[in-house]
Amino acid sequence: QFGSAVHELLETVGWLDESAPVFPDSAVGAIVGRLCAAAELRHVFQKQGRNIELFREQGAEAIIDGVFFSGVIDRLHLHKDQCGAVQRAEIIDFKTDDVATPQELASRYASQLDSYRQIIAGVFPDAEISTTILSVRHACLVPVA
Repeated sequence: QFGSAVHELLETVGWLDESAPVFPDSAVGAIVGRLCAAAELRHVFQKQGRNIELFREQGAEAIIDGVFFSGVIDRLHLHKDQCGAVQRAEIIDFKTDDVATPQELASRYASQLDSYRQIIAGVFPDAEISTTILSVRHACLVPVA
């Protein structure tokens, strides 16, 4: 329930520098508010004048190595050049797991994020693609190779 509630609330967060959300007066609201206010996470939630298209809860389905994969990318940033071509894609996945260190999440979810990477690479083959976990419990980003 906790994970679902956090995901539902984070889904409502667009670009904080364009529209400030109002979070509920609850434990989940406080956690999401803390994430949005964290300096090290600012670039995830602020557009800062960059040419980025934001997708939240983006469905992702494909057949990968002969196996059907279906998932939902929590937050996808498509960085575009002046002509509108996607140059870079950031896949950001929210994880609420109670782990001792955030790095545990990278090994636990590497396969899932690699599948997302393959799907996005199929759509934008010339784009640089990064995959990152946002650890809700540790309020930090964890790059996933």
